[in-house]
Amino acid sequence: MSTAKDYGSRQIFVLGTVRQFLAELVAVTLRLSGARGSDEHRS
Repeated sequence: MSTAKDYGSRQIFVLGTVRQFLAELVAVTLRLSGARGSDEHRS
């Protein structure tokens, strides 16, 4: 039973880490695309 709990908490921790990583990746991508878009509009 304890192994199942450990696996569940570990899975939740991994999912949280991956979700945070994806959120940061999306934020950086949007920032880069936004900068490119503003530069294109300026020129």
